[in-house]
Amino acid sequence: MTVWNKLRRVLAKVSGRNYVEDFVRVYPNGLVYNEKGESVSYTSEHHNNFLNHSKFYEFASQYLNEGKSAVLDAGCGSGYGARILKEGGALEVHAFDLSTHAIEFAQRNFSEFANFRTCGITDLTVYEGKEFDLVTCSEVLEHIKEYGRERDALIELRNVMKPGGILVLGTPNDEMLPDHGFSFREMEDLLKEVFSQYLILENALLPPSQRLHLWESRLAAGDTGLCVTQEINFDETVCDESISSEICKPGREAGEFERNGITVNTQNLHNTHSWVVLAKP
Repeated sequence: MTVWNKLRRVLAKVSGRNYVEDFVRVYPNGLVYNEKGESVSYTSEHHNNFLNHSKFYEFASQYLNEGKSAVLDAGCGSGYGARILKEGGALEVHAFDLSTHAIEFAQRNFSEFANFRTCGITDLTVYEGKEFDLVTCSEVLEHIKEYGRERDALIELRNVMKPGGILVLGTPNDEMLPDHGFSFREMEDLLKEVFSQYLILENALLPPSQRLHLWESRLAAGDTGLCVTQEINFDETVCDESISSEICKPGREAGEFERNGITVNTQNLHNTHSWVVLAKP
């Protein structure tokens, strides 16, 4: 991160906005923008990033009750996830992001699939009185952590969920992406404080050699989420080259099962470097 970007984030925190518009999002159809909003070249890494984000929404779609589910996509970015959720069977999809640019893009391209608005995740009073069967949040919480507001964000998400509703959240494991994610203990402590039921799914791949001891120590102590055997397409991963292609073991065979009062089907889970969290109020 450049000195200028660090300064911008400090100013964002001091101002209370806790956000910097940088235009950098996941976009469909070969579109990429830099922090200044300029169009830049589309690479295979950008394509893989789009595929991996899309797979998160496809995984979350298992919790849609055909034609009946009200869904909230928190930190929706450019809006393509809302389309996946609507086409997956949602009755209605509401989606928000604090990026004005992202919401304008979403409204231009996906307005038929969702109701988009500009909004921050730490204040969801705009949805007061609205209860959602499914809330999705893909790689947003780590950015809120930069400003120390991750607990506030989870409380707001919980407060707009129906009793019996479910949150599906993905955020990086800091063993895989240092300084841009959560440790297992951080993740579990947050969830334990805010939700009555939760399930943490471990990422499939192991950390690089210099951080492998972190995973090995957790495994020895039994301080882990659930490891599930996943069919990872390595041509579609977005991990740093230093990250091992070794699959996390021991792993439960993919399939449908119940754990901690939460039923999940992991057949289409494709999770290389993040925690995938399922939580109920």
